[in-house]
Amino acid sequence: MSRSKPKAKVVEDLMRKTQLRKDAVECLMMMFREMATKSKNADRLYVEKSRFKEMLYKEFAMTDDSLNERVFTAFDADRDQCISEEEWVIGFSIYLSKENDEKKLRFMFRAYDIKDEGYITRESMFYFLKGCFAMAVVSEEDAEEAPKDLVEIALKKLDFDKDSKVSYGDFAQIVSEEPLLIECLGTCLPQPHVIKKFSTLIAGDKSPWMDKPTNYSKQQIKY
Repeated sequence: MSRSKPKAKVVEDLMRKTQLRKDAVECLMMMFREMATKSKNADRLYVEKSRFKEMLYKEFAMTDDSLNERVFTAFDADRDQCISEEEWVIGFSIYLSKENDEKKLRFMFRAYDIKDEGYITRESMFYFLKGCFAMAVVSEEDAEEAPKDLVEIALKKLDFDKDSKVSYGDFAQIVSEEPLLIECLGTCLPQPHVIKKFSTLIAGDKSPWMDKPTNYSKQQIKY
């Protein structure tokens, strides 16, 4: 795939949407073009799910396939089962950020909302929390019941309005009070040392972020 220099207008647009420096945006775009496949029916590039998940495994040491599936879903803003160039750059601007801002919260909520219903349900919680016991030596009965007990504990903690499901408002409120709970249902974000290594790859010794943020519209990203 060609590593031709991205067009200036596209780069500027993505800088405005992500607050990433120009060199970081250009590097991410060139990485995308290295991995991308060209659509048969249209002149567009995209990264397939399998390649994206493989990249998470190799570059970010993310080894849980079910959670990598959910990270892919969080990147795939238009739900078309592939990653466009814009989704790639915007997604990484959120994925690599150290801030638990609204973009990061919506990214994580989208990852945990398995059915794309706007809520994290008991079913979704069970899907994630049962993995905690997958490698443990427990009886068949305990392997079934223990995750259910964890679901009830998690629901009691996260469900502020007591409607037996967790809305984005519930999720944002608990994370604002207890930031470590942003990954309460499973690790979807890379470790800090991995983020640092990847950030160095795309921006060298400098921070990948702009020194002075420009205007940002919440409507530009819909996760």
